[in-house]
Amino acid sequence: MKLMNEVTRHYKAELHMHSLHSAEKDIFLGTNGTVENIVRTCKAKNIRIFSITDHDNTDSQKEARFWARKLDLVFIPGCEVSTTGGDVLAYGISKPFKKGVSIREVLRSTHKQGGVAIAPHPFQLPMGCTYAIWTEDFDAVEAYHAYAIGNVTTRIANRLRAHKPEVAGSDAHFLDEIGLVYTLFPSWVRDMATFKKAIVTNDISVGGTGIGFLRALVRRVKEGSYKSNTR
Repeated sequence: MKLMNEVTRHYKAELHMHSLHSAEKDIFLGTNGTVENIVRTCKAKNIRIFSITDHDNTDSQKEARFWARKLDLVFIPGCEVSTTGGDVLAYGISKPFKKGVSIREVLRSTHKQGGVAIAPHPFQLPMGCTYAIWTEDFDAVEAYHAYAIGNVTTRIANRLRAHKPEVAGSDAHFLDEIGLVYTLFPSWVRDMATFKKAIVTNDISVGGTGIGFLRALVRRVKEGSYKSNTR
């Protein structure tokens, strides 16, 4: 994993976080996770590039694009897609995928739209895509996740066999988790096309500090479980 000094001309990016639009599939969300609050938090934390990757929907995109323009940030449309073989982070798509879709179908469609497909938390079972990082055409691997089990395993597996660019994503479910870990992009990244170019050419690096799986799990059970009783 490459590390880069933050004083160089690079932008912080948060590529994996969830808004309240993920609530249908994820009860472990902070109640203040509106799109506006997420984008304002990114601005406050000096995160210049961001994507809201809600579970199997793109409902946040219109509002996120509005707030990105208002606050002079770079918005990358994204979605965390549930496939038959594990989750996929698909960037550059405008519509969600149908249920029961395979990893290969998601990757093929994402690339056809000019997008980028990243394997999130590959060894965080059962959501991780595990061996697909070796067999499918992912553009990058989320090798640095704020609280996933298997970060070290992911990096070892990637470097020994997959050889994909490595990104970081906090998978933030609460506002204060945004930017715990982050990916650094060159300052010339301004849109989806340049975002893709930076990843494909591996002109990226990572930074930040995660919070660990157990701490994240306790928080989600403590602060999110009550929502299941009120929905």
